[in-house]
Amino acid sequence: MNRNINILSAIALFICMAFCPLIVSASPVEDAVEMNADIVPEPQIKIVGQQVEIEISDDDSHQVVVYALTGQIVKNVTAEHGQTLIDLPRGYYIVKVDKAAKRVIVK
Repeated sequence: MNRNINILSAIALFICMAFCPLIVSASPVEDAVEMNADIVPEPQIKIVGQQVEIEISDDDSHQVVVYALTGQIVKNVTAEHGQTLIDLPRGYYIVKVDKAAKRVIVK
């Protein structure tokens, strides 16, 4: 019985070491923030009436894909700097802007 527990502990430790990243920081937190200063802020996604409003704050263009809950693509547009409005019928959707995604309900 004790041997089985040791084997299970070794397996759990191996899995944790293999799949859990080890984060080691040799510098203060302030330095880490300065190194990541070039990260682009995520776009803001909100509902305005029966439209999805996407607010882009950087100068790049972003790919916006709207999915129904079934996984079907409902809309596929490119959003530029500023506000982009997407008309949608009532329902539940997942709005994905590049790598950011949000569930929305259009009433």
